[in-house]
Amino acid sequence: MRNKLFLGVSLFIMVSMVLAACAPATTEVVKTVEVVKTVEVQGPAGEVMVVTATPEPVMAKEWKSADPTTYVHATFGDAETLDPALCYETAGGQIIQNTYDSLIFYDKENPNEFVPQLALEVPSKENGLVSEDGLTYTFNIRQGVKFHDGTEMTPEDVAYSFQRAVLQGGGASPMWMYAEPFFGIGLSDISELVNPDAYDDPEALAASDPALLLEACERTKAAIVADDAAGTVTFTLAQPFAPFIPTIANSWGAVTSKAWMVANGAWTAIAPPGRTTMVKPPSRSMRPRLV
Repeated sequence: MRNKLFLGVSLFIMVSMVLAACAPATTEVVKTVEVVKTVEVQGPAGEVMVVTATPEPVMAKEWKSADPTTYVHATFGDAETLDPALCYETAGGQIIQNTYDSLIFYDKENPNEFVPQLALEVPSKENGLVSEDGLTYTFNIRQGVKFHDGTEMTPEDVAYSFQRAVLQGGGASPMWMYAEPFFGIGLSDISELVNPDAYDDPEALAASDPALLLEACERTKAAIVADDAAGTVTFTLAQPFAPFIPTIANSWGAVTSKAWMVANGAWTAIAPPGRTTMVKPPSRSMRPRLV
């Protein structure tokens, strides 16, 4: 009797499983509704859903110039100076970069790399133009380059451009970026080698100890040396300075004509008899001519 009962229960379970397997699958009805405004619809489980219509895409306004032969360039300011050693704003920098050249410049295809301009190649340890200790950078200067007045650029022009810029200094200029690599960590201006209290005060700097002025001037000239015969300019740093190459690849690394600058009142590079001041007080009104 017990075996018959067990057999009956087993058959019942098997029949139930077969019937369940043969039952039709639940069909989910999906209703497509075109929504032209925000509406409420009933979801598959009876819940209320808020549906918002997708807004029509906003078409960009088509701008047409009243005079297509005229190019209008919008800017937020005018150039304050066209002296590369003083310019520290974009309006002047744009003009300088379209007027002067620097030793090297950023590679437009890869801003982490550089390309030569007035230099024949970008210095590196691989090509032997950067010393193993990272203190000396040598640039082979391109020959046959003409300034706007037709005179030929020499390595002396390159060295003078950097020397004058450093000696001119000033808190409103980008020269703070040169002070540390050339003179040591923590320094931000040439005046700190002479009289820190004369920072941004050309008259006080000129009135400082003549011996200290001359020493700072000679130290600057020793750090940036031209060799016209070899066609090179060598920079000697106070300590390894990793961003030196990208630092000089900017408008404040532009090379100017020494003869033109001196003729227009800039530092002469050679102190006349009886004079020991190292630099003419900077003037933002002195602007190189664009010819």
